[in-house]
Amino acid sequence: MTKVKITKTSKKYAEALFDTAEKQNIREKVFENLLFIHDTIMSNNELTNFLTSPIINAGDKKDVISKIFENNIEQTTKNFLYLLSDNSRFGLIEEIVEEYRNIFNKVTETVSVKAVTAVDMKDYLKEKLQKKLEEKLQKKVIIDYEVNSEIIAGLVLEIDGTTIDTSVQTKLNNIKKQLV
Repeated sequence: MTKVKITKTSKKYAEALFDTAEKQNIREKVFENLLFIHDTIMSNNELTNFLTSPIINAGDKKDVISKIFENNIEQTTKNFLYLLSDNSRFGLIEEIVEEYRNIFNKVTETVSVKAVTAVDMKDYLKEKLQKKLEEKLQKKVIIDYEVNSEIIAGLVLEIDGTTIDTSVQTKLNNIKKQLV
């Protein structure tokens, strides 16, 4: 959940997709689709380069999209990806996903949280964290989990631009600063 600068074009695409999803009563499913698509594309440099390349035609991109996301996403979301291909706008996918998240969160009174831990959290701990955050924030919470062994232990939360860092690495760094 890095802060992404949203362009007017990305905003228009995200708003159009949200409006369409809202009318079809699938806004949450489309949001899940977008997160899945974003993770899939951003975790594969070759795929990112292929989909954003200006020299590869839209038809070839659509074929790849169809094969990769075959039965994993809503048809509305797939059609949206085809539209991005037709208009050579795949380079905006990260911005579009972020803006869709912003719209979704505002409409549904939801807060997106990034939780970073040194090891993968057990499901019961994830549920406990979610309930605690929902109580504290008085909103529905969607948590994106990330594992980063460099924090050694503890938890780092990013909530609406605020970072709560209880990681051992940060505590060690603070001790080191006090000693120097």
